[in-house]
Amino acid sequence: MIEEFLTSALVIDDDPKEIKDLLQYLDDRDIWAKHYTPEELEKKKNSFNNRKLIFLDLYLDNSKKAVENIAVIRKYFKKLIGNDFGTYGIVLWTKHPNHFEEFCEKIFQKSNPFTLPLFALSLDKTKYIAKSNYEGILEELEQKLSEDISSSFFVE
Repeated sequence: MIEEFLTSALVIDDDPKEIKDLLQYLDDRDIWAKHYTPEELEKKKNSFNNRKLIFLDLYLDNSKKAVENIAVIRKYFKKLIGNDFGTYGIVLWTKHPNHFEEFCEKIFQKSNPFTLPLFALSLDKTKYIAKSNYEGILEELEQKLSEDISSSFFVE
């Protein structure tokens, strides 16, 4: 079901080597995906057009704490998503899933100056990087989405 819905994705990660296989996996399934590093986001002038899903690395700067990285992510969202982005979901693509709740508390604030995601879920990217195989990632996403009412509505 999710493959029928998912036509485009945005991948934000500081390490292109870690997401190379993810981009290939998505491309093999006719899901248009674009990758940006934090440096590229800093230079980007115009906002993004709607993407159905954003794969987002929590630690875009490993020298900073989680809360500092979340602040940077909110800054990027303000600049590049804005208020007219449309509906989307976030896959917190991280080696640190224990920071997921903290991320959600900051991203889902009504006062944020960007379109809020309809849902956010967390996937441990080390699981896929270690085996160099992304088979099953869409199934895992679909399973996690089915557990959340708002995200199920979004996909339906």
